[in-house]
Amino acid sequence: MTKTINKTTKILLAVAFMFVAIMGTASKIYAADTYKGTIVTSTTWTTLAESTTGFNRNVTVFNSSTGTDGLGILRADIRMLGKNGNVVWSETKACPGYGTREFWCGSDVYKIQIRVAYASGTAYAYPS
Repeated sequence: MTKTINKTTKILLAVAFMFVAIMGTASKIYAADTYKGTIVTSTTWTTLAESTTGFNRNVTVFNSSTGTDGLGILRADIRMLGKNGNVVWSETKACPGYGTREFWCGSDVYKIQIRVAYASGTAYAYPS
């Protein structure tokens, strides 16, 4: 009976170790990044996410703006700021209204911001 318990224990430990090893490589934790959660969009720039070390990864933005721009649901402007607050990249109407878009944020990007031309809504960002 002792051999059965030891063998079973070894098998269970091996399976648990494999599970931890697989899950550990599958999930990424970016301690230097702060995602603000759902924010209210407006005509002024609002920060969606910040990094203390530079993102250097893809970040997805979800924009849920209210109102239309005559061509459909209001699209949002996105800009990325460097370490000293300088604009590294920006695009007008970069993110679809009530939709998502994935952006590459290089190691020189420390802040991601959003704004809409008028009206308001909500938005959030997450690592992708």
